[in-house]
Amino acid sequence: MKKLFARLMMTAVMLFAASMVEAQKMGGDTYVVLGHGYAKDSENVYLNGQVLPWVDPHTFSLKRCDGHQSYRCFEKYVISHSDVFYDGKKLDDASASSFKDLGYGYGKDSFDVYFCGKKISGASANSFRLLKDGYAKDSFDVYFYGEKVSDASASSFSVDENGYAHDTFSTYYFGKKIGD
Repeated sequence: MKKLFARLMMTAVMLFAASMVEAQKMGGDTYVVLGHGYAKDSENVYLNGQVLPWVDPHTFSLKRCDGHQSYRCFEKYVISHSDVFYDGKKLDDASASSFKDLGYGYGKDSFDVYFCGKKISGASANSFRLLKDGYAKDSFDVYFYGEKVSDASASSFSVDENGYAHDTFSTYYFGKKIGD
């Protein structure tokens, strides 16, 4: 058991030393770990150690989520000067100049609404807003973690606590109607 522990410790020290050497190769003192697999230095932005050649390191930053994600954990949208990324994948139709990370995996630009990097068909970007606990709505529909909540009335929909929500006609629990 002691030998196994000693080998594990030696491996960890060697990996740490190798990562420090790699960090020095990637820009030395300017290298900054941003989180979620992203890092940057004065010359490049990296995702999981790979250079993102189309991203400007001087304008690149990670957008923060609202931090109240108790039910699910999501990646953040990453917005460069001309592109939007989610989980390292570029969103081809998203407008970087108007894009906003709303939290809980939701994001929107002037035209479309996204959940976890996928466009929500039929969602109205103009009126779309995040409520809380994974719920969101636009003028016409209610969504729970990107899925439309069947028969929910957007005009009267309100989020309660612990996954519960209601509208004038029904009560919902984690996006599903209860008590029919």
